[in-house]
Amino acid sequence: MTQKHRLDGSASQGTIDITGSRDFDFAKDRGSITVALGGTATFQEVFADGKVYIRGGATGVEERDWYISDRDRSPARHLLRAPANDPEYTLRQAGMAEDFVRAGEEELGGAPVVRYRGALPHEALTLRMEKETKDKLEEMRQGLGGRIPVDVDVWVDARGRAVQTRLAFDVAGVKSVNTVTFTELGKAVKVDVPQGEVVDAPAPPEAG
Repeated sequence: MTQKHRLDGSASQGTIDITGSRDFDFAKDRGSITVALGGTATFQEVFADGKVYIRGGATGVEERDWYISDRDRSPARHLLRAPANDPEYTLRQAGMAEDFVRAGEEELGGAPVVRYRGALPHEALTLRMEKETKDKLEEMRQGLGGRIPVDVDVWVDARGRAVQTRLAFDVAGVKSVNTVTFTELGKAVKVDVPQGEVVDAPAPPEAG
């Protein structure tokens, strides 16, 4: 599994790329990913038993302690970026999309797929979102006439499996795109839950 979130057009920060890859078992709701925030920071994350463990920081700096928090307690703080970079959250958002239509046949990873496109409703966009960010999006929604346009694309293979999802916002030069690509479907996933010194997070953690 790989995931990439790109924010482009931020007046203060410019283009930000956050990428992650590793193994995730969505059926058992367990997995681990390595997240890179551009070239400035790297984080390890483990999801297991309703918890998220996060360790890391600035590139080149010695690894820190593992921090632990309830997975569902991590709030969304950014447009289309999953809290704690949790791919299951992005799938939940995509699953709430409406008005799907067949958008065409393509190739993905050398295999034929069909792409479907839908629209993300506001309750999915603000899923588990902290109040400050949610209030800002409500102001944006009013300014855009009552709806924030977010396209949801899902690529489905010949066996009817979703092999990629993408959520995309593009308004007035500001772009936010979150893409999750599934590879090695059906592969057994081994998750090593951190042992030893684990510190309770003082606030819900978010790598990057």
